[in-house]
Amino acid sequence: MKHDVIIHSSDDQYSSFPGLQRSSDTILVSYTNQQLDRLRASDVHPHYAPVALPSYGLSEDGGRTWSISGTPPGIGPVEHATRGGHGVSHAFGGGGVVSLMRGYVPGTTTPTALTGNIYSGSSPVGQPFEISDFGPFETFYPFDTETLGDGSLLLAGYHAGYIDGDGTSEWEATGVNPNTVLFLRGTPDGREWSYCSHVRNTDPFCLTESSLVDAGGGRVVCVMRTDWVGVPDEKLPMEAGGNGANRDGYGYFMYQSESLDYGVTWSETVQLPIWGHPPYCLKLRSGSVLMVYGHRRPPFEIRAILSTDGCRTWDTSTLTTLHRFDPSGIDIGYPLCTQLPNGEVFCTFYGYSTNDVGGKSPHAIYGTLFTEDLLASG
Repeated sequence: MKHDVIIHSSDDQYSSFPGLQRSSDTILVSYTNQQLDRLRASDVHPHYAPVALPSYGLSEDGGRTWSISGTPPGIGPVEHATRGGHGVSHAFGGGGVVSLMRGYVPGTTTPTALTGNIYSGSSPVGQPFEISDFGPFETFYPFDTETLGDGSLLLAGYHAGYIDGDGTSEWEATGVNPNTVLFLRGTPDGREWSYCSHVRNTDPFCLTESSLVDAGGGRVVCVMRTDWVGVPDEKLPMEAGGNGANRDGYGYFMYQSESLDYGVTWSETVQLPIWGHPPYCLKLRSGSVLMVYGHRRPPFEIRAILSTDGCRTWDTSTLTTLHRFDPSGIDIGYPLCTQLPNGEVFCTFYGYSTNDVGGKSPHAIYGTLFTEDLLASG
């Protein structure tokens, strides 16, 4: 079973980077709209959201039909929350949500501080708080969080190192690639966060956007996007020519690392047989783990794959296309998903909505509703 839907589309808007919250079978998709005339007048890339306004899609029938508003509607006790925009959200027991956001000063590429808020429904609880303990790293961009078996929270994000004036990257100068995934440990109430660990990266590529899975017994799995940004073209492997036909270093196989001690230490990274980015992983009630991701080279698609052994292997026979973009271009993807009480899975993502596939062109928010059997049938 598969059902496709357009949550929001407008020929004069750039809509992108959805987030997702679910209460029973009520789904809230948050995203940003940017008016194209104002966006095109800006010198800033759309991903920095220079002229963004928040918008919200609400479905009360498990993702089949949607209503749109400019203010966040209440959805009752939140059972599942994901990343979205420039931050992540995570649901507690009892319907509470912690939101951790690091955006950009409007109209600029200057990042703001990492700020947290606790919500009950759409109402804030207490005061916002700032997070600044990133251990040996100067910056931290949050991307996914998970509640672990010991009751603590683990937040995965990434650090982007510098390239100095003569073109030498930090990892070339020091022998350690700082473009890597790092982890913050959070208290169960989500109000206190501090540096925990990071994945040591000695490769020439960057480890960046990631997703976490609590596999049980202290074992935590982290699946990571990789990019060869800053590496000369002549040194790029054939599969590193991402973003369509461009050999710009964006896009490569995903890599995986795991911890056996609740995120304190991490194994060496292992390449997965999966090309694309970024990943989002969801443990299904069947025990399988679902990964959805963008395939950002021809054919431009949203894809899904299953692991039935706790992410030790990924079953390529289950690799399934959820959506193909036509017309196609590089600015697509960032899928997220949630499983409904009836077992169906809802996935949301963004991409082109007209024949214009330029840098500042109309984009829409999409959704796909499907069952695990769609993948298991191959």
